[in-house]
Amino acid sequence: MSLTAVSALTRGTIHALAPDHASGRSGERLGTPGSWSDLGMTGETLWGACRGSGATPYRVVVLAGAEFASSCTCPSRKFPCKHALGLLFLACDTPAALTTGDDPPDWVAQWLARRAARAARAASPDAAPEQVAGTGEAGGAGKAGVSRAASSARAQARRDARVDAGVAELSRWLVDLAHGGLGAAQVQPASWWEATAARMVDAQAPGLAEVVRDMARIAAVGGPDWPARLTDRLGRLYLLCQGWSRRAEISPALVEVVRDRIGFPRSTADVLGGERLTGPIDVLGERLFATGKLKGRRQWLRVPGSERLALLVTYGTGKQPPPPSLPVLTRIDADVAPYPGRHPTRLALAATRAGPVPLTELAAAGSGDAAGSWQEALAALTPALTADPWADPVGFVVRQITVLPPAIGAAREAPAGAARKGRRDGPSSGDGAGWLLRDRLGQALPLAADTAAVWGWHLLAVGGGHPLDLVVEWDGFDVVPLAAAPSRPQPGTELPAPISPPVPHSEPPQPAACPRPTPGWSGLVDAAVVGATRATVPAVPHLDDILAGRANGGASAGGGGAEDGPSRAVALLRAAALAACARRAGLLAADAGALPAPSPASPERAAALVPPAARIVEGALAGSEPEGTREYLELVAEAGWRVPELLIAELLSLGRRNVEVRAPIVEVLGERGRWLAGLHPDGRWVAGTDLADWPTASALERRTLLQELRQRDPAAAITLLRGSADGPAFAAFDAASAAQRLAFCEALRVGLGPWDVDLLEHALDDRRPDVRQAAIEIALLLPGAGLQARAEARTEGMITARRDGLSRRHHLEIVLPAECTDEMRRDGISDTVPAHSHLSTATAGEIMFVAELARVDPTVWTRRTGLTPEEFLDAVADLPGTTRPVSELLSDGLLPAVLRHGDPGWVAAFLPRVGRVGQGQLIACLAEPARTQALTHTLRELRLDSYHPDGSAARDRDGRWRDTPVERITTLLTAVPGPWSEPFSRAVWTALTALSARGYSDDYRLRELIGPMAWALHPDTDLGDPDPDRPKYLDLDGRTRLSTILGARRRLRAALTNPPPAGTGPAGPVPLPQEGPS
Repeated sequence: MSLTAVSALTRGTIHALAPDHASGRSGERLGTPGSWSDLGMTGETLWGACRGSGATPYRVVVLAGAEFASSCTCPSRKFPCKHALGLLFLACDTPAALTTGDDPPDWVAQWLARRAARAARAASPDAAPEQVAGTGEAGGAGKAGVSRAASSARAQARRDARVDAGVAELSRWLVDLAHGGLGAAQVQPASWWEATAARMVDAQAPGLAEVVRDMARIAAVGGPDWPARLTDRLGRLYLLCQGWSRRAEISPALVEVVRDRIGFPRSTADVLGGERLTGPIDVLGERLFATGKLKGRRQWLRVPGSERLALLVTYGTGKQPPPPSLPVLTRIDADVAPYPGRHPTRLALAATRAGPVPLTELAAAGSGDAAGSWQEALAALTPALTADPWADPVGFVVRQITVLPPAIGAAREAPAGAARKGRRDGPSSGDGAGWLLRDRLGQALPLAADTAAVWGWHLLAVGGGHPLDLVVEWDGFDVVPLAAAPSRPQPGTELPAPISPPVPHSEPPQPAACPRPTPGWSGLVDAAVVGATRATVPAVPHLDDILAGRANGGASAGGGGAEDGPSRAVALLRAAALAACARRAGLLAADAGALPAPSPASPERAAALVPPAARIVEGALAGSEPEGTREYLELVAEAGWRVPELLIAELLSLGRRNVEVRAPIVEVLGERGRWLAGLHPDGRWVAGTDLADWPTASALERRTLLQELRQRDPAAAITLLRGSADGPAFAAFDAASAAQRLAFCEALRVGLGPWDVDLLEHALDDRRPDVRQAAIEIALLLPGAGLQARAEARTEGMITARRDGLSRRHHLEIVLPAECTDEMRRDGISDTVPAHSHLSTATAGEIMFVAELARVDPTVWTRRTGLTPEEFLDAVADLPGTTRPVSELLSDGLLPAVLRHGDPGWVAAFLPRVGRVGQGQLIACLAEPARTQALTHTLRELRLDSYHPDGSAARDRDGRWRDTPVERITTLLTAVPGPWSEPFSRAVWTALTALSARGYSDDYRLRELIGPMAWALHPDTDLGDPDPDRPKYLDLDGRTRLSTILGARRRLRAALTNPPPAGTGPAGPVPLPQEGPS
């Protein structure tokens, strides 16, 4: 297989191919070798047989080269299906599983032959059918060619006539639009715009229809610049109509441009049959877009010998996304052919001859397409606009650009959470407005608002306050970056020195309008919004003579009340057409030299994660497997790596929302992440708790401050709540609301220690019962707390043991509490039945007895009685007058204490005496190897082979329905939190596969168990090979899901095995995937 077909595949690229999210996830689960047989590859073709629900495996073949295609024998109507996606995932993750060099099987060869035949027919439209088929005589080929040519000419004439009618109708519609004003059109429903667009489609002018739809999108989205954008589209659409109507008066080259913009098709086969360009091609960036109901992809390429970037455009089939094209930020040796008359140059990809090589920089020394400033980049667009006034968008590379956030320092004071979420719900600032990209000369252009909302902080993180080289798209209004890389010094240039921030307490300089306003443009926009009926056409500098000379019927550029409405509307359209082109050709960036830039970040001391590991962490942050986020971050921190710059902003946002993951996040941010946290509104927590903010902090801020402080200095948090030394103890705690006091108590669960004893004792006297209950629960977790000591003192003599001389059995003598004292009530003990308690029939003494047992360390009873836990629980306990068996009272009271203290002897004694949930909780208390031993013994006692799905032996001897083995094991395992050791995981998987062999695989309880179990199992657990004769879920889908997650965990651990390099080299380019309108 060629290097391009496999090495160009990434998991992100394959997910982009999927018709929907569910298909992508299903294909990912099928991307393991165990699901496939008869695998192979040759050239750009992959094939294999995938086991499905039927008896016959599905035959799958995928063409993964410059042109993507796939075929599968499954009944799915999705394209590509999950089996084709699974084959791609397999080739991406485990390319060694596909044998190479062999000839494809017959069914693959036949599919390839059919595709080649269709391509041959498409490439030779004028050939006779006999020649294409390879049969019959060739003597009639000349007559057939003449006939086809004549028919094509007649069809072209008919289409020209339809377009003539459509353009005439659209011109009248534009006159009406200019007459009534864009303000009136902006409030029209989508159906109003679509009616005109549909009429253009009927007139076989799809290019005109797409412009009308683009105008409808601008009107619907709105925003502060919609009048200027809509006026720009209005003028250029009118110019296109005029170009078609007067095509006899313009040059043939411009006629070809007009025909192309209107939507006359040009066969790719014809283009590939013309001029070819061969050599190394740099793929610098890409953007997904939608045009009508189609989805497309634009890729900007650097072609040898060209001073401007060229364009490679691909479309999906129907509503499907476009197929993967060339890998971004790579250099590929390829053959391409340019479309004639296109500006910027559009290319058709013929073939690739070598695998992609990653680019190390965007603006290589000596490359003629990289501009050193915005002025240079915009000036270079004039020739393209001269040849094609409708060139939009255009791409170029610009060097040494500094990213300016909306307000330096203001983000630091913004309240937490004030930022919008950016890429895949990552963070951003406000609505994205105000971001600027400044060149080394101090000139700036605006970053598109929607792009800034998604990528602003990420772009700032990549630069770290240093200049960047950018690959951008420019549509005449906004800059959309597609790739970024740290700038490297170029010969004859110097990197700009960072501009110092403004003096404190001084007004920061305000940026000028960006870009600089074109003279007369704003007045023309105002007139277009109001309409020709209520406004005159303003004078446009430098265009007055042209407008006056071209005006027909006495209409002048300055308008005039004596003119009729249509004449004024036509004059407005002409002015808009010329001004829109002049504006694009003469744009100047705004002066932003006085604006402050953030001070550059310090050099990194740790290496960034390698790409395979970074993709795994990014997938967890994206939400595909959120359970693994903390585990992955802890692994990265322990290994001494840092996260890439594009993940920093998302981690800052995650840390703001989730206090529990802040510690590992801080460890992996690196110098760049800590620098960005000082600017980002979600990064305030990284600097640590500022104790000086406590007196003036809000309730939410105090809760956050306390939670942060408990992470690193628990005792200092208690000092805050204690208050000043000369005031009442814990005055700050008492002054808080009930909800705040409850939150303060819950925060003590982190970093619990002796320093918390006084506050917990104080909280026992709180006026709110929920606060008191929280304090009791936490105090029971703290060894040496006063609550436990008091309970031990009160229970002295409550249980004594003696041994019967005849039966040699142990007897327990129990004295129930006589009354509930004030001290007992303060410690949370009551003589009434708690709500929702199973002790509803118990007496007051029994209720107090159970509560006291739950507060005492079980080892106290073995010390006082001299009995082992087994002997204590087996002892005879007679208590006259009880409403419940004494053994149940002992179990109810002792079990919470055993779970809390985790004494191995008591755990072992209780295991056979409690239910499934209790057994799982007790097993979780043990350490290895005792935990695995207890699990093995418990599974043996569960009698997993005592019930069969056919219903035999479904009732026990008392006639009650037995729980199934699946119910037993799922209830047990759900109570044991992860992570599990490798022996423990092996014992669990052995039990589950035994259940699968007995026909329990499709039980819904197993489906619910698979998700959490994937993160509890040890990553090195061997799941074995699936058995096709066993039921479907556990051995196919469930096993595949487990294999996917465990594989990702193993890959990350393997990637982190080697220590990070001591030095950090220069960072390479990073892609900035974009989506937007056409």
